[in-house]
Amino acid sequence: MGFVYLAATLFLLGGMPPFYRRNKGPNNSQTYQKIIADEEELERSVKAVWPSIFGVIIMVMLAALTKIEIFAALAGGAAIWGGIRVRQSLLKETGGPLPWLSFVKKWTPKWPMLVFDIWTASLCLASIFL
Repeated sequence: MGFVYLAATLFLLGGMPPFYRRNKGPNNSQTYQKIIADEEELERSVKAVWPSIFGVIIMVMLAALTKIEIFAALAGGAAIWGGIRVRQSLLKETGGPLPWLSFVKKWTPKWPMLVFDIWTASLCLASIFL
């Protein structure tokens, strides 16, 4: 479940679905410099996840080598930690959801990451039941 949470947060960080950031894939109207600038912005945001990814890799390797189950649980915990770091960096960067989410505007001043939390939690629950 921790890995699904990390994947869901990375999808939102990339702008898919566009709740907090628009998906800035290349199109005909963008210049090459604009595409590179968007990729560099996304790369800076993803750097918050690298410690978590290394933690996941180390814990999975330890679980495979030692056959101790606690390392597998710690790998999931490291993935959740990475997802929380993505959540914090996205909140700092955007300040809340995009304006097209008008149906949640009355809740976003108090809970700006409400849509993020609902999206990631529902994907985690769906992964359990599907």
